[in-house]
Amino acid sequence: MTMESEGIMEIVRPLLRIPILQMVSLELEGHLRVNDADIVAMTEAWNELRFFRVWCHKSGKGPSLDSLAVCAAKCPYLRHLELPIDASKPSISDRNHILQVSTSNPPPDVVSNTMRGVKLLGNVGITDPEWVSSRIRSLFPHLQYFEAHAWDPSMAKMWEQVRRSIPHLKRKRRVR
Repeated sequence: MTMESEGIMEIVRPLLRIPILQMVSLELEGHLRVNDADIVAMTEAWNELRFFRVWCHKSGKGPSLDSLAVCAAKCPYLRHLELPIDASKPSISDRNHILQVSTSNPPPDVVSNTMRGVKLLGNVGITDPEWVSSRIRSLFPHLQYFEAHAWDPSMAKMWEQVRRSIPHLKRKRRVR
């Protein structure tokens, strides 16, 4: 397998045998990919996580927004999450795929009461800010910090709309 086509699991697989990990931060260079199945495998192995960060430079399209629900369902102690998510509204076939990947599907009403911070890494795509807002608010009702960026100005405005719709976010203080 060449490095250009290698998935993140080729590197991470040995770590899956350590179920008590509470902090995982992966920053990988090259053309590695992370997808929904990878997130499922990691969260099923590391259900004690408090902090989970995965960043693959030049990773292309990342896991879907449904991976956030998987993290909420599999990691009940998770407080901070950073992933390269593609928040474009998934097609029916995409949604069916993530549900089939997980061995124990998270119910649609999964809620994480411990999650305080979510950062979506990279140039995060978005097509429907109302749908994304609703999904994030329902998954993480006590969220205090949320960040997502897009290079496209119209997508950046949509992310700002999502951020403003999350009720408990701590507001940035102005320094005078």
